[in-house]
Amino acid sequence: MEEWHPLLDRQCRRYLAAERDNLSLEGFLRAVDSAYRGFDVERSQLERFLDAASTELASCNEEMRTVFQLFPDLFFRLDGEGRILDYTLGMGSGPTLVRQTDRVERVEDVVPGEAGEKLVKAWRQARRQEGVVTMEFDTMAGQTPLFYEAIFIPRGEQCLLFLRDIGSRRMAEDLLRCQNESLRVLHDAGMALMERRTLGDLCEVLVRRAAALLEVEDAYLRLHDPSTGQWKLAFASGRVTQFCDPSVAHLWGISLEVSRSKSVFYLPDYDAWEGRNLKIPPGTYGSVLGAPIVSSGETKGILCLLGKPGKVFGTEQIFLLDQFVRTAALAIENVRLGEEVREELEERRRAEQEVRHLNATLEERVSERTAQMEDMNRELEEEIAEKVAMEHLLEENLTRVRAALEETVNALTATTEKRDPFTAGHQRMVAHLACAIAQRLGMSSDRIEVLRTAGLLHDIGKISVPIEILSKPGRLTAEEMRLIHPHSTVGYEILARIPFDGPVAEMVWQHHERLDGSGYPRGLRGEDILLEARILAVADVVEAMASHRPYRPSLGIRAALQEVVRHRGTAFDPPVVDACVEIFREGYRLRPPE
Repeated sequence: MEEWHPLLDRQCRRYLAAERDNLSLEGFLRAVDSAYRGFDVERSQLERFLDAASTELASCNEEMRTVFQLFPDLFFRLDGEGRILDYTLGMGSGPTLVRQTDRVERVEDVVPGEAGEKLVKAWRQARRQEGVVTMEFDTMAGQTPLFYEAIFIPRGEQCLLFLRDIGSRRMAEDLLRCQNESLRVLHDAGMALMERRTLGDLCEVLVRRAAALLEVEDAYLRLHDPSTGQWKLAFASGRVTQFCDPSVAHLWGISLEVSRSKSVFYLPDYDAWEGRNLKIPPGTYGSVLGAPIVSSGETKGILCLLGKPGKVFGTEQIFLLDQFVRTAALAIENVRLGEEVREELEERRRAEQEVRHLNATLEERVSERTAQMEDMNRELEEEIAEKVAMEHLLEENLTRVRAALEETVNALTATTEKRDPFTAGHQRMVAHLACAIAQRLGMSSDRIEVLRTAGLLHDIGKISVPIEILSKPGRLTAEEMRLIHPHSTVGYEILARIPFDGPVAEMVWQHHERLDGSGYPRGLRGEDILLEARILAVADVVEAMASHRPYRPSLGIRAALQEVVRHRGTAFDPPVVDACVEIFREGYRLRPPE
């Protein structure tokens, strides 16, 4: 008999040894043998399939693990009871919330205290609503403050939790707020000059603004009086008023250190400093900042800010104080010059009154006094010449104020560049192209300069958009586009209170509006859209299509121009489109300004 399948052979030897050669069973045994051999083939195929699937699954798991390890956010997978099934700490997120992996079992273990309670509440809300829930919270890692955004995404009985470090965004927002405060101080200084406010009024504004800027209560300002050589207390706020002498002949303590260093002086612990004022009780102050007010290379004043115990000044605050005192020096110089001008004008007025009195009462002595009057007229002419020179000096100071505003615009552009280089380069080239179009349209140089500023800042509102969306290599989803659309409104809110020479904020707000009302955020139509915003709209589209982006290569300038021509008269202003096409036809090249 032929050889049977090994399993069938063993069964026959065990149970059918006596009837194995029975011909009546041969057909049945052949069928069983064939079935066994078919099962072997199928099992072999199944084993090979399972081996391949296991290898593929292991590879996918390794790839997913690598992706999550490189992902900057903290990731947690929670079960229906809030227990942590697994997590990854992310990359480059700074001081991590999770240090002891064996102690992190539930969602409330991730963050201690009140922040942990907020996380649990948000997780329960996501479970209850079966929708995405987002919240922000802050906590401390030792002495380091941490700022996070939590995103809960329910998935059946489980829930995904992403913790995103938003410390950089908070820092950028704080920096922008402080810069706006500095601009407001500069504006107040200008108003003080125009309203003929005194130097004392300005010093009070400067001290209070500086205290608010660095979030302290105690601050004081000393100014040098060249007429007496004394260092007078110009203004003080908070408890420090009871410890400051009204006038001193020589600087000492913190003021002396600031004068010697000619830069911002930082004292982390006032009580531990050997030069401290013994009149001040221990425990009154913690860290202290002092900054010189320098004009024409000379220290004209000392600004000091004293924080409560536990107050820590960071590098950003030190930098802001340095920029603040530069603005303060300019403002003080302007007010002092204004006071000098007013005093001299008053002196001139009194002299003119005296001359008129002499002419009315001493007519009989006209001939005798003619020579004297000529001398006085010459003196008056000299005084007028001096006043003209003083006006020139004031004009120079106004130029310096405008330069400070330009530096602020550059700082805002640099803030965007630090966060998203693509957006920063885009803004410069859009500004350059928009100015070229405006020149072709015959706009004045003043309007073109305002347009250039708006072009440099038109995407500043993208500071509110998550960086992963801005740099996403693929096409954005509808939800991601929903997050980008408000950037023009955010840009308007950031720039609205800055005293530009024109409607820069309104131009930024309107640069995504379209002629037929299909744009956003307000759906404006036709002449309701500023001409400058219509120019920015064309320049923005042409540059975006002609430049490389993370999600696609450059489409080329030909395709970009065809796109705006195709929508000429519907989305885009015809004269603007025509001017854009003409300048490119005449040799204009899309490049960042030098």
